Amino acid sequence: MVLASALMLIVAVEFIVMLSSKNIDVSAPFSNLSFDKESVIVYNLKEGDTVSSPMILTGQAKGPWFFEGTLPIVVVDWDGLIIGDGYVQATSDWMIEGYVSFEGLVSFTSPANNVSGTYSNKGAIIFKKDNPSGLPENDAAIEIPVVFE
Repeated sequence: MVLASALMLIVAVEFIVMLSSKNIDVSAPFSNLSFDKESVIVYNLKEGDTVSSPMILTGQAKGPWFFEGTLPIVVVDWDGLIIGDGYVQATSDWMIEGYVSFEGLVSFTSPANNVSGTYSNKGAIIFKKDNPSGLPENDAAIEIPVVFE
């Protein structure tokens, strides 16, 4: 009995270490989306930056995140409501497994324009893996929390 409990504890610890090494937040609820911050590198945006519209985004993403050379971007307010969307375009061959440079212009409506006057100036820029198959196992996204100007 003690041996079985010890074995289960070892397996649980190894599972948590494996998830942590893949940049998966083990405290977050499980969902269909995978999060791998190493798949998308943004040169001119980091967590907590103050942003305004329109916004130029440059960086690199792994080739499988693109479809027909584009990678979708969604801008959400603090409630998760979509306030803008668009695409960044690959600037080199996107049909590779490695990193592909991208650039693009994304516009959004600032939550400060909220008619009721009650808003939060926080939100997120979300890079979504383009998934023409529609299969949930092919979904992935990177969310970068931002502050709107």
